[in-house]
Amino acid sequence: MNLTVTAGATTGESLDEAARELGAARFYQGVGVAETMADWNCFLQATGRPLDLGSLQAAAQGWVEASEKAEPLACTDPVTGLRTVQHIEELLRTVYAVPSTQDQYSTAVLRFPPGISGPWTEPGWPTAARIGHELNGLVSAASAAACFKAPQMLVLFRSGPDTTLMLRYFHRRCLALLGGAPVDLEMAPLPLKRPSVADILRSQA
Repeated sequence: MNLTVTAGATTGESLDEAARELGAARFYQGVGVAETMADWNCFLQATGRPLDLGSLQAAAQGWVEASEKAEPLACTDPVTGLRTVQHIEELLRTVYAVPSTQDQYSTAVLRFPPGISGPWTEPGWPTAARIGHELNGLVSAASAAACFKAPQMLVLFRSGPDTTLMLRYFHRRCLALLGGAPVDLEMAPLPLKRPSVADILRSQA
C-alpha cells in the first residue's frame, strides 16, 4: 500500500485521491481493475473503515485513466518478428487465470553465447532477424509464442511431442546458422505459481 493511502487513513481525510493514485499504480504493475477494487476493499476492512463506494469508484477510475494514458502494448519485436517480452507476460497471465491450465504448457529457452559475432551483437542483426523469423514461422504453426531477450529466446508452448520435436529441429537450425557456435536448449513445464519472463530465463539458465 503506498504512503499516500496510509497518510489518508491516519488523518481521516477523504481517500478518493489516494484511491485514484493506487488504482493507477496497480495498472502499471499489471494488475486488473477487478483485483484492484478488491485490494482497495480489503484495505478499507483492514483499517476498520466501512465500505466507501466513492473511494472504490475512485480506485477504478484511477486504473482506467492510467490505461487510457498508457502507450498501446507492442506485440512484435521489430528485429526478430517475435512477440515482445511484454506480450509473453500477458499470455502467461492468461494461462494462469484459469486454475490448472498451466499444467498443459511448457517453456523452452534457447541460450546463445555472449560476445560471438552473431545475432546479439549489433553487426549481427540480420542473423537475429533470420533466426527470429524462422522461429516465428514454426511457433505460429504450432500455436505457440516466442520472444527475444538477448542473448536468449523463450518459447511458450502447449506441451506435446510434436512441439518438442519442432524445437529440437529449430535448435539444430540455430547451430547451423551460427556456424556451430554453442547454443543451449532447455525445456521445462510451467511451475505452479505464475513466473515472469525473467524468472523463466533465470531458472532455465
